[in-house]
Amino acid sequence: MAKAKTMSEAKLTIEIKNSKPIELTAIVDMFTGLGSEYNKFVTESDSFELTKETRLYVKEVRSGSQIYELVDLVPLVIPFVENTNSVFEFAKHLKETFDFFVGKTDVKPEMDSTDIKNVSKIIEPVIKDNASAIHFTATHQENHIHYHYNSMETNAIQNKMNIELAALKEPDFSIKENQVFYWYVAKDSLKSQSVDRGIIEEIYPKDLKVIFDPVELKNTMLNIDDNPFHLAWVVDVKVGVIEGRPAYYKITNVKDSFQKPG
Repeated sequence: MAKAKTMSEAKLTIEIKNSKPIELTAIVDMFTGLGSEYNKFVTESDSFELTKETRLYVKEVRSGSQIYELVDLVPLVIPFVENTNSVFEFAKHLKETFDFFVGKTDVKPEMDSTDIKNVSKIIEPVIKDNASAIHFTATHQENHIHYHYNSMETNAIQNKMNIELAALKEPDFSIKENQVFYWYVAKDSLKSQSVDRGIIEEIYPKDLKVIFDPVELKNTMLNIDDNPFHLAWVVDVKVGVIEGRPAYYKITNVKDSFQKPG
């Protein structure tokens, strides 16, 4: 679990090189997106744990085009991992997201509609200024990361984000066949499915709520001689989606089972 420090050595500096005055609403959107995405990033990370003091602050506004230095007054670190920090890791998270949408990498980061909306706001100040660019620099101890995008690139990023948002609003509820499922937690009762949770790694890496249609399929998977938690199951499943993210599995058919590796 991440522990809090009382003072941050890490900082994220954002420089906007603009040729035209920037609308105040665009600056507000940028900081709103940064603050919201930082809190979401820390909250959902397996390494960091949000505290009521955990948030980004503007430490300094420097002379120049527009230069903002951001810190977390109570940053989070990963125990036993040297030279890491929540602010620095957040900067890497932003780079991975921007680079995917601008086409610099094929590695798609895990994200939902809220992530996309937040990150889209961050580049808002340079969208309408064709001669502008936004620079990000994160430092922590000897670690350093820098990346930047011009107006053409930020427009491409935002356009692709809008396409992704539209796709997330149209989830695929078709049955996915022959998926490998294994139990995370289950209650041996047909009347109770509220605590049943399982994992299908090909669809989503974390455990999700499980329901059955027909409900008798649950008996097929639990009332057996072997320990059901030692088995993997081949199933047909529908995936329920909320806000673009898988929320539950509805198992409609159980085809086979086998011993889990290891």
